[in-house]
Amino acid sequence: MSQKSKFEESVSEDEPVDEEVQQAYAPRAIYVEGAKPDLSKMQIPTLRLAQGMTAEVTDRKAQIGQYVLSNFPPKDDVVLVPLGAVNIRSYKPDAKRAPACHAPGPILIPGRGFMLKGIGDPGIVCEDCPLSKWGPKREGRSNTPPPCKEGVAVRAYSVTHRTLVDFTFMGRAQGKGTFVQSQMMAWGEGKFAIRLSSASTKNDRGTWYEPEVAMLDEIPEEHLSAVERWHELHQSSIISASQAQALFSLSDGA
Repeated sequence: MSQKSKFEESVSEDEPVDEEVQQAYAPRAIYVEGAKPDLSKMQIPTLRLAQGMTAEVTDRKAQIGQYVLSNFPPKDDVVLVPLGAVNIRSYKPDAKRAPACHAPGPILIPGRGFMLKGIGDPGIVCEDCPLSKWGPKREGRSNTPPPCKEGVAVRAYSVTHRTLVDFTFMGRAQGKGTFVQSQMMAWGEGKFAIRLSSASTKNDRGTWYEPEVAMLDEIPEEHLSAVERWHELHQSSIISASQAQALFSLSDGA
């Protein structure tokens, strides 16, 4: 019979573990020269553009059209240094639920190259999926957008917040994300800065805000070393094509 630890002896099975008890028996941390944080173990905060039903707006902590990030005050605009960007897709038939299917980035499809492939239902190569296709023109309108929305996910160092953030250009804003991707091809990752602001737009269904992107002349000098550190960590977290295929195989139940 194994001997119980001091922590197990101090906690009854029928009562919740007190946070103070947890901290009292936490291991003593050691700090090793040269050791760096594992970005894959960190939860990168998501920068969001507030809309009418955003929690911070309904709680009156932010206004529509402001950028919100957990633990920071809302901002009218933010300055970002893009470190990486990937194309994504998301099929979300119920706005109040998680996506039924999503493609978090291109993977290597044997014989076809790098392509988006969904996780969930239907969970197939996006190019082959009927949910990714545009529909016929509607009366008085343009073609019907595909049910599965395209987007560009950007990981960036936020000069405004002095931390790493994820921001997604989704749906109608995808073109702005494509612009960021093109600038990354021209200048390189971590080599330029953009300013995100917002502008209102509306149609017969209502009014909402979309991101606006403007290039900046240079990265503020006092942030250059932070950009370099975060870019190095981001690069170390990138997985190989075979690792990505293995993750998708697990999601498929293979």
